[in-house]
Amino acid sequence: MKKKLLLLVFLMISHLIMAQEKTRVGVLKGACAIPFTYILANPLYEFTYYNSADEIAKAIKAGLIDVTNISSVAAEKLVTQLKGQVSVSAVTSNTGFCIITSDGDLTSFSGLLGKQVHIVKDSLADKLFSFLLDKNSIPVRSDEVGVEIVYDDNNSEIIAGLNSGLYEYAVLAEPYISSVLTNSKRKYAAIDLQDEYQKIYGSDKVIPQTVLLVLSQFENNYTSDYVRLKYDIQNSIRKVKSQPVDAANVLNENKIGVSPFYSAKIISKLFLCYSENTKSDFTLSLGL
Repeated sequence: MKKKLLLLVFLMISHLIMAQEKTRVGVLKGACAIPFTYILANPLYEFTYYNSADEIAKAIKAGLIDVTNISSVAAEKLVTQLKGQVSVSAVTSNTGFCIITSDGDLTSFSGLLGKQVHIVKDSLADKLFSFLLDKNSIPVRSDEVGVEIVYDDNNSEIIAGLNSGLYEYAVLAEPYISSVLTNSKRKYAAIDLQDEYQKIYGSDKVIPQTVLLVLSQFENNYTSDYVRLKYDIQNSIRKVKSQPVDAANVLNENKIGVSPFYSAKIISKLFLCYSENTKSDFTLSLGL
């Protein structure tokens, strides 16, 4: 009886200690950090900042963080590689990709025939654009009956190319769209890729751009902490959407790779959301 009592006390103390541990959040600097805006000052969370998705992936594989918010493409790779070790908890933003161009007459994919379109290789934009070209029976090739995709290393290169006039067509999302349109009155957001996708699958279908990725061990062993995390993230996103001016200030003050460029106007244009039960027909095996 005494041994059982001691064991019970030990288990209770162990549970309390486990519950008091801080939730380890991996923050990818830049737009992926936005859902965490209003928990950055919360002492129940321990934040580690990363400069790239590759760094985040290494940290997850090493078990150094419990949760992160990353692109759906990066999440897809990790879910595939770490079968059963991680899971997608929620969608935190939907796509807002558009074809940016100086061509004021562009209204459909057929208008891209014989053109070069710049895009970041292996990004969600790349997958979605190629997917839509295929659905519109447009081949990827450098002649008058196809569309040539030209790959850039990052969005900054694409913005520079559009602003200098070297690029005529490119695929971008916010906040990069606003950056280009603000600097040039001769650039247009001509085709919305989400709209093109919905023409095929219906207006209720969306493409997840960023998702909350959770370590399965954390989800299963720290249930109360996991529930609190989801509640706090949901409230943070809701507050960012309702108070974009304050959110922009918080992001700038924390210096997490979100520059003053992230004005309230730009944040308000992001397709932020919190959805745990979103189904997508897009060919991403995200387990949603």
